[in-house]
Amino acid sequence: ADFASRAVPALLLQTAEFKAGDYKGALRSALEATHTQFIKDAPSSEVSGTTSTVAIISGTGVAVACVGNSRAVLCVGGKAHALTNDVRFEMTPRGLFGQEQPGASLAEQPLTKADGESFLILATDGVWDVLSSQKACDIVKAALAASPTAPQQAAKALCDAAYSAESEDNIGATVVICHSPHFTL
Repeated sequence: ADFASRAVPALLLQTAEFKAGDYKGALRSALEATHTQFIKDAPSSEVSGTTSTVAIISGTGVAVACVGNSRAVLCVGGKAHALTNDVRFEMTPRGLFGQEQPGASLAEQPLTKADGESFLILATDGVWDVLSSQKACDIVKAALAASPTAPQQAAKALCDAAYSAESEDNIGATVVICHSPHFTL
């Protein structure tokens, strides 16, 4: 996880796709390059794995990539739209995302201010095991109604709800406000 958190952003910015504005392609290339670099640099005895959900929000929309036990959900006007499919592994062989680079779940979604208030939830399976995408959207929406410019508080409310629902897995979440009358990118 530490390796991926450092490598993915740096490799993402170096991709030809990112420079050309092909953000979905850039995400795919960056994740593949991260996996390749990890395999090259890690000791052969290293058995490791991580989950990764990465998003790029541009003036025209959002592009996301997900590898492993996590999901990206876009909430627009109070309705949840799962952008990625869950990719679950029972056992992680050697490699950052497994010995065989699994296909990332990739998505692009156009988004304009005309869509109304919107936010993106990136969360681990500790959230999704116990909460539906719509329930998560409702929790975050309520938290943002109470503190419109505090997405970190909304993420905490989501994690607290997963914990209260007795999730048995790692719980982590990030909330990114895309469009709001209180906040703009």
